[in-house]
Amino acid sequence: MRQEDIMRRRRVRSTNPTLARTSQSPSLITDRRGTTLVLLTVLAVLLASAGAVAAEEIIQSMVNPAKCMLKQGGGNNWANGTPIHLFDCDAGSPKNRTWVWDPETGYISSPINPDKCFHKQGGGNNWANGTLIHLYDCEAGSINNKTWDYDPNTGYVMARQNNAKCLHKQGGRNNWANGTPIHLYDCSAGSPNNKTWNVSTAAASGTMRFNGTGKVLIGDVDALDGLQVFTGEAWVKFDSGADFQRVFSKVMTDNKNGFDVLTYQGRIDFNPMNDANVGVHTSPGTLQTDTWMHIAVVYDGTKTGNLERAKIYL
Repeated sequence: MRQEDIMRRRRVRSTNPTLARTSQSPSLITDRRGTTLVLLTVLAVLLASAGAVAAEEIIQSMVNPAKCMLKQGGGNNWANGTPIHLFDCDAGSPKNRTWVWDPETGYISSPINPDKCFHKQGGGNNWANGTLIHLYDCEAGSINNKTWDYDPNTGYVMARQNNAKCLHKQGGRNNWANGTPIHLYDCSAGSPNNKTWNVSTAAASGTMRFNGTGKVLIGDVDALDGLQVFTGEAWVKFDSGADFQRVFSKVMTDNKNGFDVLTYQGRIDFNPMNDANVGVHTSPGTLQTDTWMHIAVVYDGTKTGNLERAKIYL
């Protein structure tokens, strides 16, 4: 483990609560005696037992993030043939709007009911523009109807067996009406408004992938308020070098208490907000993309001097 060059800087604050769009393995915040205070990224069962809210897995419009792909009908409607349509992301039951794409199988399935997947209607060789998308048993039908590829750079959700065909919302580019059907259409046709999506991706066991708007919340943990000595660490794989990707944070409404670890201008920033005089970052260019990084931050408010109180290890 090596300590990167750390320099005192003017703190940059962001009100964006989004964690980094990454996959990361479980990370711990501990005091220096090794006592675990809270697990930042944990299994869903632990999140539930702690009263926390896990990141929702959605297929969300890149152009209009308030709109997502939902299945029609009530939360318990899993009937084969149920249409997939556009609707408000925050409306209705989570059973209708949570989906995850598996890069290995190509399935877009419900994490709540993994037996149900996105299919195109009709026979396996039906690639007609306007073919509707519906819910169906994952194990039923032709592979042509139910396997998909996702490109996070373009936002396209493409048929795996025919990459010229993508998932579009119907209608004009400015049609964001709830209930708008999702159908198959040429990837090269139409407006980006109709065909670009943020998609939650199934990651390897023990990791989580964030789509740029998701996050994991562990609730308001009083034990983390006003900490004078702590260590936080995470394994993170960034898809991009964008600014203000939070790895983990504890931010109070007054922006004066807690801590923040995030990306900024190609580096990693660490802000212990309970100490107005401390804000440190790694050297420019140390943020790496498409590779796993281990990030550890150490804070000791009992010491004097900026470099003694806050440190970052990569």
